[in-house]
Amino acid sequence: MISTCVLKFDIGIQSLRKYISFLEQLENLSYISPNNLNSPASTFLLQFQVSASTHRGDIRKFEYNSIIVSLYGLLENFIEDLTEEYALRLAQITPNYDDLPTALKEAHISLTAEHIKRTAKDGQFRNTNSRQLVANLNSCLDLNQVDYHINSPVFRYHTANFRHNNIFDFLSCAGIPYSHSALRNNVKFKNYIQNINQGREYSSIPEDSLFHILDDLAERRNHVAHGVESDLLSRNILRDDYLEYVDMFCKTLFDVTLQESLHHEIKNLGIDLGKPLHIYRENIACFILQYGSFSVNDHITSYNADTKCIQHGEIISIHHFFKEKKTISAPYRSSTLICVKISFKPSANAIFSILHNEFQ
Repeated sequence: MISTCVLKFDIGIQSLRKYISFLEQLENLSYISPNNLNSPASTFLLQFQVSASTHRGDIRKFEYNSIIVSLYGLLENFIEDLTEEYALRLAQITPNYDDLPTALKEAHISLTAEHIKRTAKDGQFRNTNSRQLVANLNSCLDLNQVDYHINSPVFRYHTANFRHNNIFDFLSCAGIPYSHSALRNNVKFKNYIQNINQGREYSSIPEDSLFHILDDLAERRNHVAHGVESDLLSRNILRDDYLEYVDMFCKTLFDVTLQESLHHEIKNLGIDLGKPLHIYRENIACFILQYGSFSVNDHITSYNADTKCIQHGEIISIHHFFKEKKTISAPYRSSTLICVKISFKPSANAIFSILHNEFQ
């Protein structure tokens, strides 16, 4: 299951928040009277205040530039990580290369060829990396595709800046379809957008407004990179508007991609439990296990056909004929009644599947 990219992104976002908070604390030193301190501290503080006042404009510009570049870098790196991680995960859980999404296969060939072409221009075609790229591609195109290896790093490659349309096009190349509409219809994203638009009806908010901050961040990053003068946003706006928006956008995009990944995981690896026979105490569901085996702490998913959403969590406990089990298996050529306690509230109309921990 994909997860590394969002953990890495969250660490970066938290670090940037701390950096902005530090800058605010540093600025507060300008309002402390040196007369209230002992001589060495008073001298140092006075020197600091004079320097901060003299170079205030340059300091503010540098702070703005560093926050803009850092925030855009977090966004760009997250999108690249997410795409590579998703492509690699699909390859890991799909036994035959031909069964991968068509868009992913087409992009894999063209991006691998492009990467080899770039390294060839640099006189590096004979290096180990290029040889491995060719070998991996051959393993995918070979008639015997059982033991194939995709070149997942090539899915990081792009030439355009990450404005919102470029992001959705980039994701579609890795076989992540409908990310645009799925993100727009995500409940958390809709609530966030309505909140920053003072409760305005979501359907009345134009496309440009939904992604204005994202596109403006890319433009501002270009200005900084090329030395173009632009209006400097305050720390409050950068933190409360831009940083919070990028945080919400990326984590919503992760949820959308995780949903797509889970569809493939269930299809290729899942043990089908069907709909629950009964639900007790909100998080205990009864099923007929017809095949396979699973254990406590394995993952369980539920797919709701009405909302087309997948919930996922862990199995907390398993019960069979009033006895608690660590592992349960369906009898040979038979089925058995089981009850499982799970980490989320199950729906009676959802279809459940088990995903073993070793596949995660």
